[in-house]
Amino acid sequence: MQPDTTEMTPVDSITDKELRALADEAHSFLTAFRWCRSVRESFLAFGVAGVIGVFLFRIEPATAGVDDTLWVVVGDVPPRLPGV
Repeated sequence: MQPDTTEMTPVDSITDKELRALADEAHSFLTAFRWCRSVRESFLAFGVAGVIGVFLFRIEPATAGVDDTLWVVVGDVPPRLPGV
């Protein structure tokens, strides 16, 4: 099942510089992995400028068994909740 992107903003359409910086961070994170050959499409699903961005990426996997649709969350969020 593919997520519905009709309500999402294509990353190429982001004009806010802080949201764009979050998008660039998410893209860099994802493409740093060898299993990600390239990014085909990227969308902003939710964002608060300078704080958090939730992005959907459709990628070209470099190896078998890798999902072609991935979520990446970046920003000023704790790595994990205490006690979890």
